[in-house]
Amino acid sequence: MDTIDKTITVDISDLLGDRFGRYSKYTIQNRAIPDARDGLKPVQRRILYSMFLAGNTPDKGYRKSAKTVGDVMGNYHPHGDTAIYDAMVHLAQPFKTNQPLIDGHGNWGSIDKDPAAAMRYTEARLSSYALELLQDIKKDTVKMVANFDETATEPVVLPARLPNLLINGVSGIASGFSTNIPPHNPRDVVQACVAYLNDEDISNQDLIDIIQAPDFPTGCEVMDIEGIRSMYTTGSGSFMMAARVEIERPSKHNVQLVFSHLPHNAVKQQIVVALQEIVLNKDIDGIVEARDETDRKHGPTGARIVVELKKGLSDEQIDSIIAYLYKNTDLMSHYRANMTAIVNGSPEKLDLKRFVSSYINHQRDVIRRRTQFDLARTKERFHIVEGYIKALNRLDEVIRIIRESKDRKDAVEQLTEQIDLTEVQANAILDLRLYRLTNLEIESFQKEWLDLQKTIKHLEGILASPKRLDKVIQTEMTEYVKLYSHPRLSPLKRQTKELNVDVTMTIPEEEVYVVVTKNGYIKRLSKRAYMGIERVNAINLKLGDSVQETVLTKTTDTLLMFTASGMYYSLLVHKLPEGKWKDEGTPLHTVVSMPAEEKIVSLIPISTFETDQLLCFVTVEGLVKKTALSEYRTDRSVAVKGVRIKEGDELKHVFVTTDDHRMVVTTQRGYIGVYQQAEIATTGKSSSGSRVISLTRNDRVLHAYPVEQDVPFQVVLFESHGFFRVVPSQRLPEKKRGMKGTQAWKGLGSDGWIVGSLMAEGMQRGACIIDNQTIQGFEIDVSQSSAPLPFVTLEPQSVVTGLVWMPEK
Repeated sequence: MDTIDKTITVDISDLLGDRFGRYSKYTIQNRAIPDARDGLKPVQRRILYSMFLAGNTPDKGYRKSAKTVGDVMGNYHPHGDTAIYDAMVHLAQPFKTNQPLIDGHGNWGSIDKDPAAAMRYTEARLSSYALELLQDIKKDTVKMVANFDETATEPVVLPARLPNLLINGVSGIASGFSTNIPPHNPRDVVQACVAYLNDEDISNQDLIDIIQAPDFPTGCEVMDIEGIRSMYTTGSGSFMMAARVEIERPSKHNVQLVFSHLPHNAVKQQIVVALQEIVLNKDIDGIVEARDETDRKHGPTGARIVVELKKGLSDEQIDSIIAYLYKNTDLMSHYRANMTAIVNGSPEKLDLKRFVSSYINHQRDVIRRRTQFDLARTKERFHIVEGYIKALNRLDEVIRIIRESKDRKDAVEQLTEQIDLTEVQANAILDLRLYRLTNLEIESFQKEWLDLQKTIKHLEGILASPKRLDKVIQTEMTEYVKLYSHPRLSPLKRQTKELNVDVTMTIPEEEVYVVVTKNGYIKRLSKRAYMGIERVNAINLKLGDSVQETVLTKTTDTLLMFTASGMYYSLLVHKLPEGKWKDEGTPLHTVVSMPAEEKIVSLIPISTFETDQLLCFVTVEGLVKKTALSEYRTDRSVAVKGVRIKEGDELKHVFVTTDDHRMVVTTQRGYIGVYQQAEIATTGKSSSGSRVISLTRNDRVLHAYPVEQDVPFQVVLFESHGFFRVVPSQRLPEKKRGMKGTQAWKGLGSDGWIVGSLMAEGMQRGACIIDNQTIQGFEIDVSQSSAPLPFVTLEPQSVVTGLVWMPEK
């Protein structure tokens, strides 16, 4: 026989689209999205049904989880055992759902995200609440279909005598669809269903007024009524969950913040670690310690996280700390709801009324099918009892017929012919035991016949009247929910907490000194430590390094650090590492995200950005730029561009000023220029500025200072060979912007230059760096003298390469 080859040509894109479409439909309908009627995914439904058939119910002992997983995998769910057991674990965890469907025994995980023990160790049985979902399943209340290998049947949906989808909530991700439905209070959900039964035209808003908001098993606070209303009206919405906080003031201990009732799905241990990192990194001051004091008495869904505060904090400071912790940890988090469920075989985003109506329609179908089942069984029994009564009224004749019959078949035929019985009735009479022929039993048959008549009438009345059917649903649902009713666990706050975080509120205000070196080391000194410094040159620096700048500031201030490339970094002063004068300090790149090759040129402490002050930038090539200080406020911890620097140029100095000030600029070749700042236009952050001073060949800007109008001053210049000269302001005429300055030090040779300048009077103490290696202290009397005077004695061939000046104590 010849083999016929058949090749089918198909476009790969069409093939992939078709296959992925089938896969998506499977994941949506049979894996990730719950049914709106019973609120269960297929694997969850199969677990409950398998345990029910196995008799693994609350009135019996626990059974190994591995047995349940094996039964489910072998009979209904041909997937991995891990997926089935994970679903079991979720159904058993009381901090995940309001009403666990599985009663677990052993280690089933914790709110710290500890995993459950292996299935061979844990034991489980159905919870009493799960039986409410399975109730009447043997009365043909739901459609049954064949399992994957057609060896058994399984339910398409459970009867679900309580609205489980809203009571327990669910989350899942499918292809193109996802769902995230929060849990609700059982009593509130049932009340909403009853309201719908009484009035199908009830508005969605009326149902919202009944349910109000989700109710989480952890008891966290729920906030933002607008977000919740959006969830119930459109099927999508976001609202806030927050842990509850209490302020405890023990008599012999510091004030404590006690956080409990964590947000839904928050991991307690991760919150504790985040709090401890805040304390360790000193992200906020005022906190001594964070610890976890949760124990058994707080239950599986409870928590007690204690944050101990420093003494002496005001109520405003405590409120600011609480706001900071809420904002920067999972003590407060968003719940982004997506109310998607399977309705009539398709995924649908539902509003609250659609949820309720889908469940009620399902219950109508369940009760109708149950009533039809009970009516059929009742009619069967009524028919048999009717036959008993007929036979007992002619008992002697019945006995005679039976005795004269050849066999059972003959007896059935004779009874149906002579006594006017049906075959079913005749067989029932033959099965009747003799003791049932007593007078007492005969009366019981008559009573049962009357009772069956009433039952039939009642059941037929339910089927004939939609109102009576709805009344049955209402009565039973109200009775069932009583066992699971409890007051709301999650308090509802109409508005979201205002997290007004003012970190400075939590920082004790203290005057400190910040020291930065030329090679990029920084440290913070307390004022007490600074006052104890005896010699400026006692600092311990690496070879070639020197103190570049020291500023007096406060721990509550913001420090702006400008680099030679025109970038700047913003940092709260209290976050700087504290050190001693003799320490070399901490590398700047470990404090802020700054490249090692960057050089800090200016430190600007800012107490407030709400001011009319300006920042003035001066480059080594003599360009100047003014920008409003308020533009430099930033919450970013990375580099931000402060000024645009042209190629070959670099930023030299930055200072705070106003337009009422003059500007004094000094250069390395001994020129000093005095200019009016009002002539310099105020521009934005990204500009490069304009020329303020013209420079001679090989000259560079050394420093710049703001000076008040009409106030005399004097500039002290320090030359590289160890001499200084005082230049009074009377000898420094004002210049127009862009002009060359006044030559204040004439006769500088090619081997000499100005290494530093200072605006000061009286006695001055400082230190000089010789040959980039040694530091030598000096003390000079700055007087009105124009003649160069020595400030340090140098060895032949040695030069001064830098100066160190400290603020006055």
